[in-house]
Amino acid sequence: MDIELTYFCKKCNSNLPRSSFYSRKGTHKLVYPCKTCKGRYYKMWKAENPEYHKNWKEAHPEQVKLHHKKYIDKQKDEDNSTGV
Repeated sequence: MDIELTYFCKKCNSNLPRSSFYSRKGTHKLVYPCKTCKGRYYKMWKAENPEYHKNWKEAHPEQVKLHHKKYIDKQKDEDNSTGV
């Protein structure tokens, strides 16, 4: 008999399974609030701060270029491993 543990999200006041929460990198500790609440918060913040990402990209062109290069390299590696 499997018993699935539930965890409580204080934002939506719900008991949810562990899979509904992100975990911190390098640990097994959960990040609160749940994925759904975190996503809602991010969308709301992004709507309230539409210029933030544009301004950050303009202020940090080298980091943007490095990130783009890493993304392209990763895509090439994935394409090579699948034979595309």
